[in-house]
Order: sequence, then C-alpha cells, then structure tokens
Amino acid sequence: MDNYYKSYSKRKDIEKYAYHFAHFIQKKYFKVKGNLLDIGCGAGYYMKAFKEMGYEVYGLDNDKEALKISSQFGNVRNIDLSKKFQFPFPNEFFDVVFAKSIIEHSYNPRRFIKELRRILKPEGIAYIQTPNHNTKRSQKGFYSDPTHLSPLTFKETQSLLLDFEIIEFKKYKSFPYIWRFTDMAFKINGFWIDDVFVVVKKWKAN
Repeated sequence: MDNYYKSYSKRKDIEKYAYHFAHFIQKKYFKVKGNLLDIGCGAGYYMKAFKEMGYEVYGLDNDKEALKISSQFGNVRNIDLSKKFQFPFPNEFFDVVFAKSIIEHSYNPRRFIKELRRILKPEGIAYIQTPNHNTKRSQKGFYSDPTHLSPLTFKETQSLLLDFEIIEFKKYKSFPYIWRFTDMAFKINGFWIDDVFVVVKKWKAN
C-alpha cells in the first residue's frame, strides 16, 4: 500500500469524518472499554478518536510515513496484509477490533478473519467493513485501487463469519461529506449500496 496515505490524507476534512464515524460506532456497538486494534490504521485518525474515548489503542499498517504519525496515538506495528501474515499479538488480547475498508486488501480474507478471531477476547467485538462486490458500481471501481486484492460479495462476507455471533449485518452507503459534520450518514440507506458492514461478537466458548 505504498503512498496510499499520501493520497488518502488529501481528502478534505478526513479527521472530522473519522471523529464522527468512530464516536457513532463506539456508542452503538463497542461500549466496553479496553484494548482496541485498528487494522489499517494509516495516520491514526480513528486511533486518535478511540484514544480520546478511553481505549488502549494499537494499530497495524505498512505505510511507514503514516505510522510515524499514528504512533503518537498508540502502539503501532508494520504489517503487509497483501503477503502471508500473522497479526503480531498474543491470543485473546483485544476487547475490540476495528477493520474498516481493509479486509479487501488482504491476500486471504479467510486467514484474516481467523487471525482476527484469535486475537479477540471471548465476547470481544469486531467491526468489519468492505466493498459489496454484488453491485456494478463496486465492481467497476474495485480494481481502480491496485491494493485491492480480494473482492467479497454480501454472501461471501457472511460465509467468513460462521464462528461469530452476528450483531449487525447491513449493506450500506458511506457518505463522507456528511460524516464531516454529523453521524447521520450511517443511518441513510438506499441510493448506491456500495459497502457491507458487519459487527460481530466472538463466542465465549471456543
């Protein structure tokens, strides 16, 4: 994902967008405080918001320039999800995992989910978001990003999560320009359903 941060950081008001998004997700789904991992943390916009909410924050990314910035908000480590990998954390370490628009950058989504489950504590919560490859709009734009490796349909995403309790599973449209000012965007559905988001809980018994 070389130079991804440089292009992403140019988006207008991205920090405000992350602030509103993170606060809405935390209030609605996470609630319990503790260790939180942001996979694909970039420059730490979400890490900063979660840290302000009282989490012990960790991040994973492979953009060295972005990691220098995000390191001020928590413990960050370099990992390339496009290659064979293992998350560099012990079993059952995290209370919450935040994986927004990142699993599609993994060479092996099933391995990604297996690792995510390994590092989650029993009854830990994970937020996962990925483009919905069912739509022509998503299919057309997916490979315009050369770091996208694994397109997932709604059903394919669902099939990866059989070992979790599903708390919420929706097709949804992100409206970044609204997120800069309010969390209303998360409640708007219809128009172009470009993404899938899912919130899951790890079963208490393995």
